[in-house]
Amino acid sequence: MSDNVMLQLYIRRIVSAIFGMLTIVFVWAAVRQVSPGSPRLALFCATTVLFLPQFNFNSAYIANDVALNALGAATLYVWFKGLRDPAFDRYLIIAGALPGLAVLTKLSALAMLPALGLVVLFRSKNIRHFSILAASTGAAFLVVTGWWFVRNIVTYGEWTGFANTVQYYQARDNILMLNPASIDALVQFSKTTFDSSIGVFGWMDVLLDPAIYQAALLLCAFFCLLSMYMLFHRLQEDRNRRTVLRIAGILFVLGSGILFGYITYSIQIGYQAQGRYLFLLLIPYSLLLNYGLQKLIDTHSWNKLWYALPTLLLLVLNIYSFVVVATHWV
Repeated sequence: MSDNVMLQLYIRRIVSAIFGMLTIVFVWAAVRQVSPGSPRLALFCATTVLFLPQFNFNSAYIANDVALNALGAATLYVWFKGLRDPAFDRYLIIAGALPGLAVLTKLSALAMLPALGLVVLFRSKNIRHFSILAASTGAAFLVVTGWWFVRNIVTYGEWTGFANTVQYYQARDNILMLNPASIDALVQFSKTTFDSSIGVFGWMDVLLDPAIYQAALLLCAFFCLLSMYMLFHRLQEDRNRRTVLRIAGILFVLGSGILFGYITYSIQIGYQAQGRYLFLLLIPYSLLLNYGLQKLIDTHSWNKLWYALPTLLLLVLNIYSFVVVATHWV
């Protein structure tokens, strides 16, 4: 490999690492908007993503996923800040432009549009205001992406430029599809997706010890259930948490859209059980791991060091994963 190619490789990896760092910053900033009174929650949500082994691995190689993660986190920050402060991004120009940039990065970002529609609805004061916001948001989105849609129509005959990819996969006899009628296939699909969200490296051929994934699944399930329980009680006690409910609604619609696209792709185009395709959901993932634990600690006045439990567990897992990856190619 020539020195010039090696230089380009390292420059691109540095750019990927920068996008990874920006993702962490925007995760922190977005969670600050979710819960302004809990700075520790934002800190530990950010460090949870920082020490997630698969996120680290993805941020170290050249791929569009890293830029998509950064733009997705930035978009959620802008959406949430606008809900807290209506004077911010008054006409939702930034709120529409950022998803446009994300779509240019990867077509799967189209799953963000239903959630964007919900943002417009929540920010609207009346029908007239809704029309203005919808028009300005749509205009911002099209200013960023419109040229690309036109280029695809001219080049490929359709606006996404994705038809050729679909034809390529469907023309292959050996292509594997997810069979939604098979319980075993769905279980395996879910397991592989979860494992590769935690850490499956290389070309999906460098795995951690199976016990690691089992322990991670149990811990994630516990923390997530605890967070949902605590959130339910918070909303029961304070019914005026309108912003929290709106943020939860946006995250639910976003998550539903991303999961729908992810599963549909594997059923209709090609089997892709890879957790990185779900990393637009890093913010709700980090919230579910940390929110319930922090509320539990505050309720029972436990030692504040317990706040860092998910982060410390992921830090240990990160170090172990690094050793696994390093020794695999030595």
